[in-house]
Order: sequence, then C-alpha cells, then structure tokens
Amino acid sequence: MQVRRSTASLVVLAAMSALWQVTGSSVVTAREPLVVRVSPMMAQPPAFITVRADVEVHEDNRSLEISAEGDDFFTSSRIPLEGSKAPRFSEVYFENVPAGSYRVKAVLFGSQGERATIIRTVTVGTPPDDGLASSR
Repeated sequence: MQVRRSTASLVVLAAMSALWQVTGSSVVTAREPLVVRVSPMMAQPPAFITVRADVEVHEDNRSLEISAEGDDFFTSSRIPLEGSKAPRFSEVYFENVPAGSYRVKAVLFGSQGERATIIRTVTVGTPPDDGLASSR
C-alpha cells in the first residue's frame, strides 16, 4: 500500500511539473511577491484574455495594477490591496481585445513604490512573420 501511494504522489507531482512548464507558471515561494498567469497566450480576435495574479501576503501590499498594451489598444485595471488582509488571488478579464501583439504587465505596489513587476506577451490574431516561414 505504501508503494502505491508513493507512485501516485510521483505521478501527481510529474503532472503538476508538466503543467507549470506548459503554462509558464512557477511555484510560489516566500521569495516571489507576485506570480502571474495569462491565458490564452495566443488567440483569435476579438479575444478574451484572463490574467490571474497570486500575490504573496505582505503587510506592505497597497495595490496591484494589471494592463494590456499594444500599438492601437490599451486597457488596465487597478486593484486596491489592504496589506496582509488582502485576498491572495486576483483575476482580471480583458474583453474584445483586437488583433495585435500585447505586453500584459502586472505591477505590485507597496508603500514605497513598485515591489514586483511581471510582463508577459500575448498575440491576438496571426503572429507577425518572423522571416523564417520561407526558409522552412
């Protein structure tokens, strides 16, 4: 019975590790004040983008700003945080995002300014030609 439990635990850990590698996410530790997951990373317009932020509980947390910026489109959301009383998880949705390449940026602010910044790239529509398609 002990062996089965160990094997099952290893399977679960391997699956979680594979998921983290695929999604670009990482394990939250005490040294990471902010972890961000954006999905999807590629979509067809008009896109519905979900940004999930995991904020380490800390007395200095004051606000979380999440934005999506492209050449012809910008949207943002600011979430007030009440220090260690704030919820650990926040989710923001950007609807009807037009075609383009976007920098999705999450900034965690404390009483002295920025505590952490995470940037992800999202492509809505056909990715730009990288010049490699003709050489394949």
